[in-house]
Amino acid sequence: MRKLFSLLFILALAGVGYFYREKVFEFYRNIQGVYYIYKGDQAYSADNMGKTLEYYLKGLELFPKHYEAWFNLGNIYAVYEDYYSAIDAYEKAIEANPNFVLAKMNMGIVYSEDLGFFDDAIKQFDEITKIKNFKIWIPYIYSNVKSVNTNKSVAYFNKGVAYRQKALYLPLEKQYLYYELLGKAVDSYSKAIEIMDTNQDIYYKIFRSKKETANYANYVGYSKSNGKKFKLKSCKYDDFLKFLKKTLAPVENGELKEKILKEIEEKTFLPKIVHADNGLFPHQI
Repeated sequence: MRKLFSLLFILALAGVGYFYREKVFEFYRNIQGVYYIYKGDQAYSADNMGKTLEYYLKGLELFPKHYEAWFNLGNIYAVYEDYYSAIDAYEKAIEANPNFVLAKMNMGIVYSEDLGFFDDAIKQFDEITKIKNFKIWIPYIYSNVKSVNTNKSVAYFNKGVAYRQKALYLPLEKQYLYYELLGKAVDSYSKAIEIMDTNQDIYYKIFRSKKETANYANYVGYSKSNGKKFKLKSCKYDDFLKFLKKTLAPVENGELKEKILKEIEEKTFLPKIVHADNGLFPHQI
């Protein structure tokens, strides 16, 4: 009787394997793919670029939906300045996981800062800000609220950088778009800070307060409240940057803060927008 049950069990497994053979085969290929990707990680740690690519490509051939591996491969290509291959890898990662924020972020950065495809970059950053990630907050146990907000604020910041760069590299026949693009850059920067500053105190101090002497309102010469403009005593750009650096000091260190401080040092953050007739360009802050 025991032998009969064993035989029936084996036959049942064989039957399941037959009817689900494609799934079983796919699962087996995926396991093989993960193994080769692991070997690729080891080769990368050993600084063996040739083996890294060989193992990664073999692994992804077996497991093409491994979006994190596509993402890693894109990063490797970007480090070695093979930007078009990096874009292709990021696209494969997003194809496998349409809400993969980091792949969209890095693809946007490569488009903007390495290839000069500013519109493509802005599209990626826009998509990140519109992704409706489910926020989870379990007191003292788990929360992803901070990471979701950080991703959105960094996306807005990178969007501002892309708009600024697009303005700087406009062809002569499109120079009339210069101030409009800089206005969009300022708007994106301000939204990044607004999201980063959860209690809004720092955002208000930088962009809205009429009590400061070297905030952005002083730098451009006016503040807006209830749709009305109020003229303010202006300040120099260097004074504004000093104020900004001091104001951001209490903010917790993170990717966005590092990016802003880098632009402050390079004197490229929040450019003043002035028309040829010496009028300030109306931006949305």
